[in-house]
Amino acid sequence: MMTKTPITLALLFTTSVAFAQEDIATEDLEKKALETPKGEGDKPPEDGWKLKGNLGFSGSLTNAQNFVGAEEGTTIQLGFLLGIDANWRSGQHGWENSIKAQHAQTKTPNLSAWVKSADQLDLLSTYTYRFDNPDWLGAFGRFKMNTQILRSVSVRSAESDYLLPGSTTPTTVPGEQSVRLTGPFEPLLLRESAGAFAKPLQEENIKLKASLGLAAQHIITRDGRVIAGVDEGASPRPLVTLQDLESANDFGIEITANADGTIIKEMLTWKLSLDLFQPVLPPPDEGELSGFDRLNMDLVAGLSLKLAKWLSLDYLLTVRRVPQVLEEFQVQNQLILTAGFDIL
Repeated sequence: MMTKTPITLALLFTTSVAFAQEDIATEDLEKKALETPKGEGDKPPEDGWKLKGNLGFSGSLTNAQNFVGAEEGTTIQLGFLLGIDANWRSGQHGWENSIKAQHAQTKTPNLSAWVKSADQLDLLSTYTYRFDNPDWLGAFGRFKMNTQILRSVSVRSAESDYLLPGSTTPTTVPGEQSVRLTGPFEPLLLRESAGAFAKPLQEENIKLKASLGLAAQHIITRDGRVIAGVDEGASPRPLVTLQDLESANDFGIEITANADGTIIKEMLTWKLSLDLFQPVLPPPDEGELSGFDRLNMDLVAGLSLKLAKWLSLDYLLTVRRVPQVLEEFQVQNQLILTAGFDIL
């Protein structure tokens, strides 16, 4: 785990607390690149295609020398954010497409190698049909994809024991030697859904959107593994327990809710999104999770402070649970200063 040092010359400071594997990343860091184009005032959006792209870079430099509680040396983190929108509208029909990518690498004093600290790829494509009366109701069809781009490994600074799936005898791994967890684009989560949506509130300072539908979800894995637990007090070495990732196919109910608003015009904004997926078919094997224990949840809450046209400071809280991958909640807090610019 990266040591947090007190003397910071930084563009980015990120802390994360995970009750499970820290490598499973977070989502939705660049809202501005993914907004649906809207008309001005009461004028409806124009028909046709609207394209938008945003590229941002982040980094940090943290150094400590002879400071109590901090490890000697320098910590460096570098990353990028990419968001692209391609939205089409014709009368009551709409087609919204977005792709987001985030990646960051970290170099700490206790490890000689750079280690991946963030890696996320999201794709969302939604068709909508807006009713005439009331015009804030409609139907939708959506495709969603979430995965990571590069492979994931576990690297520890000191010699540790790894308990591999199906084994009762730990394997000792030297410090700084990596243990493979997952390959590129693993696990791959795909979801297709269809149903009804509502936009009951679309004011200048606050907007609310919700949807309810049926969905099919697929989790595709190969031979990947996840960290199920770490016992730092184990003797004679810390014990890291791994478990296999398994593919899964589910059908169920999807509920989403999204809200965002403005606290200070053109300066301070907020957002809140909730995505729930509840499988309704019985589990394939006896003894597996059932009922609400199989509930998938993705909660994102954030504040964004615009310091300049090209510079913003964002706080994001992500709470995620995908029990088909890992039963524990994943919790991530991020405070990020991003320098970005439009590319489309």
